[in-house]
Amino acid sequence: MNSLLVTASYYVYFISSWEIIFGFIFAIALWLMAKKRFPALKVFALSTLLTSILTLLIKDVTKISRPADALIGLNDYAFPSGHTAIGFFLLTFLANYIWRSNKSRLFKSTATLILTLAILAIVASRLILRVHTLTQILAGAVLGIGITLWLIKKYDDKL
Repeated sequence: MNSLLVTASYYVYFISSWEIIFGFIFAIALWLMAKKRFPALKVFALSTLLTSILTLLIKDVTKISRPADALIGLNDYAFPSGHTAIGFFLLTFLANYIWRSNKSRLFKSTATLILTLAILAIVASRLILRVHTLTQILAGAVLGIGITLWLIKKYDDKL
């Protein structure tokens, strides 16, 4: 495999650590509180909790190990990908929030593209470093998107 691609994947892997991801989530929650967007904050908080809890629960029930040829030694379970689940919950929530705003179409498109590329970089790094299989990634994406869309639909009239 291309060593530059692997090196870039290591950087993305470390930048997308749980501490940084949950710091980002905390910052978004504070921003929603400051803007007094309480219905959106409710959906955001519930999405964070449900996605996290269900991911951990499924990992604990399925007990599927990481690929044997992983380039990073991790000893927790791999199915579904937690980074992917959280990443796609963030993408789904933020894209929905952005497209409901009164910002310009250019701003909405650019912001959504940047978010999508960031999440895809995280997903790609997980695959390149072989800490997840494509199935584990897809399961995480379905989980994160599904929970968030369900909550958005459930509270749509209040958003």
